[in-house]
Amino acid sequence: MKRHIVLLALCACFLLNGCQEKNTNVDLDITEDFYISYINELYTNPNSYLGKTVHLEGLCATYYDEEEKVTYYFVYRNGPGCCNNDAMAGLEFTFTAGKAPQANDWISVTGTLKGYMYQNNLTLTVSTTSVEFPETRGKETVTQ
Repeated sequence: MKRHIVLLALCACFLLNGCQEKNTNVDLDITEDFYISYINELYTNPNSYLGKTVHLEGLCATYYDEEEKVTYYFVYRNGPGCCNNDAMAGLEFTFTAGKAPQANDWISVTGTLKGYMYQNNLTLTVSTTSVEFPETRGKETVTQ
């Protein structure tokens, strides 16, 4: 009985995910459904995704490193948390030309997933080929 329930749940996931519009120019399209799950998968199995083209939408966050004199950009969505400590799931991305995204802008990022070592940890980043500003915002807070 448990196998049937698991099988039905998996089929439902595939059917629901298959209904969203796909960007055919990318290997992994991370927009609404399973956003947190996809981000976790990238961090859990980075070698399976490094060099792949990814597309994701979300809020923009920036961080200026005074020491390095560099601005870091992140695309993320809010996730569930506890104890007034909501989670953020997303990726760093490079930005080199055009209109710079600002904190809380809704952005669409496409590029190649790369990694670099920072303080003995692999950090994932999207080397962008495109940063766009869609008029329609998606879900800022996701649960899966």
